[in-house]
Amino acid sequence: MAVVLAALLVTACSGGSSSATSGAPRTTTPAVSEPPASAPAQPPSRAAALALARRYLLDVAEGDDAKAGSLAAAAGGDAAGRLAELGGWLHGLPIARAAGHASAASRPASAPAGDRAVAVALRARLAGPPASAWVPLGTRVLLLAPDGGRWRVADDVTADPALAVHQDGLSVLGRPHVERGAHATVVYGPGSARRQAREIGRLADAAVPDLHGTYGGGAPAAHPLILLVDDASQAERLIGRNVGQVLPAGSVAGPFAYVFLRRYRTIDPVSRGALITGLMTHLATAPSLRQAPTSLRAGVDAYEQNRYLNRRGYVLPLDRIAAAYPGYPTLDRWTTREPLWGLNGTAQRLAGQDALAMVHVILTRHGGAPALRRLGRAFEHTGSDITAANVRRAFQQALGVSFASVVDEAHAYARGGSWKFS
Repeated sequence: MAVVLAALLVTACSGGSSSATSGAPRTTTPAVSEPPASAPAQPPSRAAALALARRYLLDVAEGDDAKAGSLAAAAGGDAAGRLAELGGWLHGLPIARAAGHASAASRPASAPAGDRAVAVALRARLAGPPASAWVPLGTRVLLLAPDGGRWRVADDVTADPALAVHQDGLSVLGRPHVERGAHATVVYGPGSARRQAREIGRLADAAVPDLHGTYGGGAPAAHPLILLVDDASQAERLIGRNVGQVLPAGSVAGPFAYVFLRRYRTIDPVSRGALITGLMTHLATAPSLRQAPTSLRAGVDAYEQNRYLNRRGYVLPLDRIAAAYPGYPTLDRWTTREPLWGLNGTAQRLAGQDALAMVHVILTRHGGAPALRRLGRAFEHTGSDITAANVRRAFQQALGVSFASVVDEAHAYARGGSWKFS
């Protein structure tokens, strides 16, 4: 922004009192004016500090270092190193667009009294064809110093222990790395996860075209962003809310998929491929099954996992649920949206097998993916609690058959054993 300085030219005319005496010469005395005292520079405002801190970080994030440099003080020593480190962290991410919210923060005790601290919660769209949904990057605290009536960024004090800045967004991964494939983008933290990131990206790239073509799901399903985290707890710190758990080693929340690395590393390669297929299925069905019961969502995930396994000579067994039928409470399972039905161990595995048997019947005998979408829509207005009547009505409206009829078909399919040779 160019600053234009305009000088005020003040002219003063002072005339002596002329008692006009005839023939007397007229004299004037030039006026001598004292230069005006310079007004003290007004301290820049709080609003200006918030705006400048936010603008500085957005410029750095979007790669406009020249603009960012014009907003910074000529920092030296450790402060210069911290600002350079901040720039390196942001430049390490393929950021297409950045945004942020600025708020006042506590000033470090060591900072000059006139300085001001500003916290900026950053988020970004990661570059790709197309750019990702908004991803939180974390909160940074900048120290601003007054300079000639304006603020300048003087330091990054985020790591000052006295400020106790809560780490969130991608900052919980330390220095994030990005692995981009033909369809999927994988974000991971420690370098030791690079092998898993490449494997997960390859598996997702292989699964995405078919799943997106079958179930839809929009941009998050066509170009998934997969975040590798240690566990569900780290995922929650990253995104700022509970991400749930849709599979033992991963979850889907909003437009992102999460892989829980500690568990992922313990399973065999074939099961890892099935896991990623299940997560990509969950992304693809998320818009149409958002309010569906857990059994419908988990059942279609398991159906696609089973197809993946079948092509490799493996199968998801239905032997335990076949033994539990006909006394198994299938209707009760279809009245909850709780992740993994709120069950553990054997009870969870039985519920999963029941869901697979039911969805297999729906997809292969009652209309395929379009019928699945209709069934998902039928649950959109069932409220926070799904009743047995809701379930029966949804099946009749969406599929044209009764819930009891589909249950009977699922029993016959599981007991018949044809699933062993799929």
